[in-house]
Amino acid sequence: MTGWLFLHVFALGVWMGCVAIEGILETFAHRDATLRTAVARVHFWIDLLAEGPAFTLVAVSGIVEVAVETARPL
Repeated sequence: MTGWLFLHVFALGVWMGCVAIEGILETFAHRDATLRTAVARVHFWIDLLAEGPAFTLVAVSGIVEVAVETARPL
C-alpha cells in the first residue's frame, strides 16, 4: 500500500466517522428540542475542523492516486 493510498483510506475513515457522529447528534436534536442550538453549534465545528479537511484530503489524495496510476506504464 502506497503512502497516498493509506492517507486516502485513513481520511475516508475520518470523514465517514464525522458523518456518523453528525447523524447521532441530529438524532439527539430531534428527540430533545432544547439541544437543537447546541447540536447545531457542535455540528458547525465538526464540519469546520474535521469533516472539511478530511473531505479535502480524500479529494486531493484521490486525484494524486489517479494521476500516479495513469502515468505508470502497463
